[in-house]
Amino acid sequence: DLVLVPPGAPQAPTSFAISRVNGTAHLRWNAPAGPAVTGYVIEVGSAPGLTDITRLEVGNITQFSAPAPAGTYY
Repeated sequence: DLVLVPPGAPQAPTSFAISRVNGTAHLRWNAPAGPAVTGYVIEVGSAPGLTDITRLEVGNITQFSAPAPAGTYY
């Protein structure tokens, strides 16, 4: 996917990792270098480029867990 970042805006997070344990998805990432991040948005879709399952503003955290039934998510 293409992500456009305006000048002076934070870059994308780094070292993104995801695991699924006992029906729960665990996401973690590192904050990017540069301008301070004020929050992250997690988007989940049923196909590449879609956000039809959920879009969550999760604040300024670097890990997140949520129920995730078996399936394929993007």
